Amino acid sequence: MRIDRQRKAKRIAEALRELLEVVAEEVDSAEYIADKGDEEPDIDNERKILLLGEELTPLLDAYASEPLPETGDATNHEVREFFLALGEWWRETATNTGRRGAKAVRNRIAAALWKEFGRDIPDGYSEEEWAKRQFQNWGNSPPSR
Repeated sequence: MRIDRQRKAKRIAEALRELLEVVAEEVDSAEYIADKGDEEPDIDNERKILLLGEELTPLLDAYASEPLPETGDATNHEVREFFLALGEWWRETATNTGRRGAKAVRNRIAAALWKEFGRDIPDGYSEEEWAKRQFQNWGNSPPSR
């Protein structure tokens, strides 16, 4: 199932890139025509599409290229045990875990420890984002307040 989602993410990223090329050409054309005349082009929506697309495509690429465990997520015991144990430690020892930024600190600690143990973080993710996903994947994210 996850393989299918990754394939879909890859196709969506490709289609989005094609759309962004067309929109970029429209923006360039409108700006060129505006340079020749006195009227300012109404291309605010197109610029927003370009900005959002530039943010979304790397996320889709990262998801599509995330390594898949050979036998599924549920059997990736090393990652699972690490994040379950770290999550338990966090809940028992951290003070004020509901404080703004606390989860970001937890994620940075997790990523730093993971790397310290000689493990790799998949390409396309920031260390903090990858750790956040792992906590979510293993149902270990503390409830939001």
